[in-house]
Amino acid sequence: MELSIGMAQSTALRLIDPAVRITALTPENMAEHRPRLLHEGALLFVFTSLRTRLGARKVEVELTDENDIFFQVTYPRPAPGRLLVHAAYLRRLGDGFGGIFALNDPTGKNLGWEQLLWAQPNFEVTVSASVPPKP
Repeated sequence: MELSIGMAQSTALRLIDPAVRITALTPENMAEHRPRLLHEGALLFVFTSLRTRLGARKVEVELTDENDIFFQVTYPRPAPGRLLVHAAYLRRLGDGFGGIFALNDPTGKNLGWEQLLWAQPNFEVTVSASVPPKP
């Protein structure tokens, strides 16, 4: 399962530098801050399948051409049944933060979507049995 999330640089900086010491992420300083961004990328969401937390297997982060931060996080495939989603990063950012979350199965079928907010960071979908991805 893959999670792709883009966010404004100012939002990503709040996650890695709450004291606001870093003024900006640039191609020149990205290598210095990448370890903290990778760490935070693994903590953005908590997925729980069959009462088991699915830990991030791989995290990638990049500074986009628009100077936003883009995370790509890979998780193990959830088991069929309920998948609980918790946008942990929203709780750390505080009031006023949120976003739209959508989840698709490997065929591209939408399993559900929700507007997640600081005060409402949880979402639940039902994952069907594995199906092969679209060709």
